[in-house]
Amino acid sequence: MKKVLWVIACVAALITSCDDNTLQLGYSIVPSVDEVIVGTGTFKVTSKTVVVDSVVAQNGYGYLGRMRDRETNAYVTADFLSQFNVIEGMTFDNPDSIVSRDSEGNIVSDTSFVSLFIGDYYGDSLNQMQLTCYELAKPLEEDRAYYSNFDIEHSGFIRPQSEGGIEKTVTWSVSNMLESDTIRSEKYGKTIFIPLSGEYTARDGKKYKNYSSYVFRMAFEHPEYFKNAYEFIHNVCPGFYFKTTNSIGTMAQIMLSQLMMSYKYKITDDSVSNRYVTLYGTEEVMQLSKVENDKNVLNKLLEDKTCTYIKTPAGLFTELSLPIDEIFNGHERDSINTAEITLQRINNENKDKYALKAPSKLLLVETDSIRQYFEFGSVSDGERSYISDNNDRYNTYSFNNISELITALYSNKQQGIASDPDWVAKHPNWNKVTLIPVEVTTNSSGIVTEVCHDMSMKSVRLVGGDDNNHEPIMMKVVYSKFNSEK
Repeated sequence: MKKVLWVIACVAALITSCDDNTLQLGYSIVPSVDEVIVGTGTFKVTSKTVVVDSVVAQNGYGYLGRMRDRETNAYVTADFLSQFNVIEGMTFDNPDSIVSRDSEGNIVSDTSFVSLFIGDYYGDSLNQMQLTCYELAKPLEEDRAYYSNFDIEHSGFIRPQSEGGIEKTVTWSVSNMLESDTIRSEKYGKTIFIPLSGEYTARDGKKYKNYSSYVFRMAFEHPEYFKNAYEFIHNVCPGFYFKTTNSIGTMAQIMLSQLMMSYKYKITDDSVSNRYVTLYGTEEVMQLSKVENDKNVLNKLLEDKTCTYIKTPAGLFTELSLPIDEIFNGHERDSINTAEITLQRINNENKDKYALKAPSKLLLVETDSIRQYFEFGSVSDGERSYISDNNDRYNTYSFNNISELITALYSNKQQGIASDPDWVAKHPNWNKVTLIPVEVTTNSSGIVTEVCHDMSMKSVRLVGGDDNNHEPIMMKVVYSKFNSEK
């Protein structure tokens, strides 16, 4: 019964409104030496906008196109690189059954194209865009992280057309008006097609009817190249790079890429059928978006101190300076039970139908840990990193309890100063965290399995900045300690 009364007393005290004055809990129930003292405090948090040169760009989706943000007039251009995966132990029909042959009896492919399936898009679905598809000369190795500003063209990864490399330019739009809505929906949905027809010259100088004929010949002559994705990418197809080369007004999210090939084969002596072989760009192989932002516009937005900005892909983040010293002033031996912070959104004043949406999720992570967090594939742990959903009802992002982080930052400083009096000067970001738009993947149990940068087009303004004319950003803290620790 005493335990029940103790719990009731604690809960009642915690939900009672209080300020920096402490409240005594459990009076006359437990000895005074064991009394728990609870206090609260509210502290101002400062914020600013920071320009982001680039972010780790590996993602489950790619982005392709060029658009202008109507709110800021900033231009964004995105290009996309994809490799293709093969199922381990992939096999083909008996070569003797294949009917598709050239005049010399060599196996050929009747179909050869790459298709890019559009998931979401921004801008005008009827707008005519242009891209150029380049064959890669070599694969991007997976022993490093690739950032969104990685210069694929000038890093020796494009196979020159003068040496036989594929270079195909096509015009595309989200909605292909050359076909009816019914046919377009039933046939392929929103898709960009890049034909790989025409004679293809391989790196060893051999010529083939088309690119897919080359792939098939490799499959039959070197089946060991198709035993897994690594062998295929390093010996047959390093991948393709899709570059936005003209037009503006549309940005497409590429949810899936595929290399489509086909040949005819005999089912019986009197029956022939088509065999379609499709290789997909998946998360098991490299999917990479290259992003170019209008830096002049982004730098001008830094001059706006009446708010802070978050803009993707890879454009602007918001950095917070946490009042760690103020929180622990006079509470050096207290425990931090909760530390809550809420960021208020500022509604977009642009009512244009193409106005960008706010990010759906924000990651709060230590500023100096950003690179390590994304390069090593970390996930939010609720101790040193936190994720908040966009609350459309209240126009806010809330981090309900970052007490573990607050305590860790304070401890880091105390330990650092103990070993080096100049520690703070050498670690100017010791109390700073950054808000980053992210995409979160969970398993069937709802457990977060992957957190990566949101590479889609999103934009939001938050209350804050040096010249903030709204209510300041505040952090609410709840302390506790035993009476014996007075």
